[in-house]
Amino acid sequence: MTYQPVLPVSGLAGWRLLERTETTQRSTFEQSAQVKRETAYFTANIAKVETVEDLLEDRTLLKVALGAYGLDADITKRGFLRKVLEEGTESTDTFAMRLTDKAYRNLAAAFGFGNEGGVQTGAPGFADTITSAYKARAYEVAVGENDNSLRLALNFRRVMTDTTAARTQTEARAAFSASQAVRDDTAYFAANIGSVTTPEALLADTRLLKVALGTFGLADDPARRADVLRALREGTGSPAAFANTAQGAIYRELADAFGFGNTGGALTDAPGFADAITAQYKVRAYELAVGQTEFALTFAGSMTKTISSTSNDANWYTILGDVPLRSVLEKALSIPASVAKLDIERQAEIFKDRAASVLGTSTATALADPATTDEVIRRFLLREQIDGNTGGTSATSAALTLLQGGSSGGSSGLLNLLLSRG
Repeated sequence: MTYQPVLPVSGLAGWRLLERTETTQRSTFEQSAQVKRETAYFTANIAKVETVEDLLEDRTLLKVALGAYGLDADITKRGFLRKVLEEGTESTDTFAMRLTDKAYRNLAAAFGFGNEGGVQTGAPGFADTITSAYKARAYEVAVGENDNSLRLALNFRRVMTDTTAARTQTEARAAFSASQAVRDDTAYFAANIGSVTTPEALLADTRLLKVALGTFGLADDPARRADVLRALREGTGSPAAFANTAQGAIYRELADAFGFGNTGGALTDAPGFADAITAQYKVRAYELAVGQTEFALTFAGSMTKTISSTSNDANWYTILGDVPLRSVLEKALSIPASVAKLDIERQAEIFKDRAASVLGTSTATALADPATTDEVIRRFLLREQIDGNTGGTSATSAALTLLQGGSSGGSSGLLNLLLSRG
């Protein structure tokens, strides 16, 4: 039996107790027999999964995979999940990209079955990142079995914490890109790549080669140079070309980008070429510098499902379309449920005005500030207590339905409206 968090009181007092004991309670929960067994099994076996069917056929692996994204209730929807995973996310027409719940596209992107880069289950850090997310979600579920309001509070805090982490990562990436070493590398590339017309010339200039290979996640390894030269010389026009037959898509992407062996010839002096390569190089170089895999960084970003747009209105529309988040804010700001019947633009204005009055800000990203997040949760739980909704059933049952896996229910109309406006 899975360990159940100890919650002797509900409401705000229960939240404060949960906060004080959270480290111990989470650790105890994660060390419970069932959680340990499931996560250990996932870690030991996920790298063996090479196809969608491999994943769908193993219930324990599938349970952990879905649980990491809050999609636990979909475990029996094999046909639905097969379509989500097989089509990937690299086209706006794919099934996952057309669904209103972004958790499906995040799942498909992380596993990579339908994407050009291929399955990611064997990538360094993949198992650890998925199991960590699974344990966090499973703990919230366990808390919710005792107190639904506290589960909603945990969900709100996690999303806001993820938002802050992603924003911090973006700031760190910008600072890294502005460092002298990166500026020197990219400036040299931009100034000189246009005169390179052959693969041999590229390989002869180690500074240009560093950026070219780094852009595609390749180090300048002497043992790899023969393969790089062959890929660039042969191009991708023939199915038998080395770049098309080599494992993975890296050599094909490299050969296509530079074009030396293709009919159109070298693309190194094409408008925008240097800018595109150096922009991607900054991303890859940052990932290497912080010692994280591309997967781990991408996963961290994908888990931040809400406040990420540069538009404040777009961020508010997204929050209002996320029923669990909206339900917490709605109650914390004392906004009547009937507001949901208004046009989405008017709803956003009401939420912004009320947030400015109560929280001192109308900016959606400010909700991720720890002090603001705590104030939202405090007000939410106090209102739940006043309304007598702590512990058992609640007026926020629609939000709990979504957290429990009913994400394709009655909120889909609103979600579709929000996405169409975003």
